[in-house]
Amino acid sequence: MPFRLGRELAAIIPNVRFIPLEGKIHPPHLGDSDAVLRVIAEFLGDETVRTPETPAEKTVVRQGLKRKLTAILSADVKGYSRLMEDDEEATIRTLNTYREIISTIIQKHRGRVVDSTGDNLMSEFASVIDAVQCAVEVQKELKAKNAILAEERKMEFRIGVNLGDVVEEGDRIYGDGVNIAARIESLAEAGGICISGTVYDQIENKLSLEYDYQGEQSVKNISKPVHVYKIKMGTEGSSSTEKGEKKVHKIY
Repeated sequence: MPFRLGRELAAIIPNVRFIPLEGKIHPPHLGDSDAVLRVIAEFLGDETVRTPETPAEKTVVRQGLKRKLTAILSADVKGYSRLMEDDEEATIRTLNTYREIISTIIQKHRGRVVDSTGDNLMSEFASVIDAVQCAVEVQKELKAKNAILAEERKMEFRIGVNLGDVVEEGDRIYGDGVNIAARIESLAEAGGICISGTVYDQIENKLSLEYDYQGEQSVKNISKPVHVYKIKMGTEGSSSTEKGEKKVHKIY
């Protein structure tokens, strides 16, 4: 809008202050949007709102994305293709039942389901302790459910838990934190749980669980290897060895 017309328009609107901005194109998705964002932040009086400085930051703001640190739980069914091949209808019924059980436990531990495509399920938690406790409860509950099924019809989930940085877009999350959780999940046994080193560091002295160190594992598109631990379900132990070898940690 031309400067003169903008000033005249502001003059006839009650309680409006006319602020001229530098640049020519001010829509948030085009041109000189930084000036607009700066004025909006000043108007709101929110010191936490700032104009993005780098091109990457500008892209994130313009697309409605934000970064955060979160605990990610990734789960899938071991041998899902075989189960579907044997009996599709029975497999789908069991999967739907187990999904409801898992979702209820996730909510109980203050998490939320982010994605549940096919036999995969991903959720996030503000607390890494909540995420691990949720994973343990899920596996215990599903073990009890599987006990009444024929051996060939048992549906066992693998679970991986990671604490990492993610990009949030609406209800979805993306990024290295998610990729690492999925990679760790693939290392877990059927009915088992694997956690990353970042998770272990946070829960080491807070949960009464026993862990087996699985060494460093490579993750696609992640430059550094990830330390992985396996939670030993239903056992207690006290032995340990130096990091770099397979070891057991007893936590009280």
